[in-house]
Amino acid sequence: QNDWVELLPVAQLAYNSTESESTGKLPFFLNYGFEPEAYRPPRQGEDVEKAIIKAEDIIELHDELRRQLEFVRQRMIKYADKNR
Repeated sequence: QNDWVELLPVAQLAYNSTESESTGKLPFFLNYGFEPEAYRPPRQGEDVEKAIIKAEDIIELHDELRRQLEFVRQRMIKYADKNR
């Protein structure tokens, strides 16, 4: 299986939302003092638009970081191959 990165948040939510046999409490509750929300109705309004814009900005930032990391990786390969 090679999609564990996508499934990890689901597993984490399941674990943290399951009552511990030893404590009788949710691990999430013990860490944060409140129970996790698995579902929250969608919000509407100005804040939603701001969140969408922020999410798009973060996606663009991640894309730029990927390009920069690939550039550095290629440069490292180039210099490493010179010394072989």
